[in-house]
Amino acid sequence: MEEGVERGVDEGVEVTPLKVEFTGDKLARYCRLVREVNPLHFDEEYAKRAGFKGIVVQGVFTFSYMVKMLCDWAGGYRSVKRLAVRFMAPVYVGDTVTFHGRVTKRDHEGGNVECHVWATNQEGEKVMEGGAVVKIDGDGGRNIQRCIRNT
Repeated sequence: MEEGVERGVDEGVEVTPLKVEFTGDKLARYCRLVREVNPLHFDEEYAKRAGFKGIVVQGVFTFSYMVKMLCDWAGGYRSVKRLAVRFMAPVYVGDTVTFHGRVTKRDHEGGNVECHVWATNQEGEKVMEGGAVVKIDGDGGRNIQRCIRNT
């Protein structure tokens, strides 16, 4: 058996999706944690005057769940070697966002997989899209095999 990427983790394999509801309470806790000062992220009237339909969730907060999805799938935070995304639409308080990924390439020698990643809101609108390079943890890919079996 190869070290790193487990057999069966090839092109087309889906990363286990992660669904997140961005509630006002969750955002308020995050704003306190990072000492948010931009009213776009906590003042609804301000956000609407700025042309948005409501309070906007910070991009970095949304992005953190893409990282979580990949870490949960691959076996830990050290697994994500590279992640780059483009934000395509705002995420608002009350949105439910589902984070997705699919393996697009497997590096048999280095034990890495490349993934296309994206996130959609409850209306199916893409809010984020990009690519990642993930190395499977030292468990021989057993965590990924569990995820594959559970999809």
